[in-house]
Amino acid sequence: MAQRLRSMFGSLCLFAGLLSISGEQSRADDGPIPLSLVKQALNSTTGNWVAFRNFDGRQWLYLSHVLTWKCGLTEVRYAINSSTLTERWPLPACNPQNPYALDPQADHIYTYFAPDSVSFVSVQIVFADGTETAVMTYVPCDVPGDQTCAALVQ
Repeated sequence: MAQRLRSMFGSLCLFAGLLSISGEQSRADDGPIPLSLVKQALNSTTGNWVAFRNFDGRQWLYLSHVLTWKCGLTEVRYAINSSTLTERWPLPACNPQNPYALDPQADHIYTYFAPDSVSFVSVQIVFADGTETAVMTYVPCDVPGDQTCAALVQ
């Protein structure tokens, strides 16, 4: 069906409910999600890469938005309270049949710290082709309760 649609509409591609219209054909080495789509999605949603949450007496840090695009990534570098990226976030395995899925029990989508111990986090993504994003820095929002929130500062 997808091949028939592609032949009928050229570069019109349907991927897991996302419609991507581009002038670029998907390459076989792109994996289950075209790398151009992964880059476009993450580069246009930099404000959503990170979320903080104060819950259960801890400060939680989530990277679930970034990890949703794991099939197009090779590495996620980060640092807590530093701009020197010394840590590597574990990437979940890519499931080509369900590339966007995350398992909160099995996949490392969050970590936690003592309350108010993280002032900021710096994050950089390395894509499957080796290109890197700029380093982005996030601070927790000043929100009441246990909402998830982060503010992009650079």
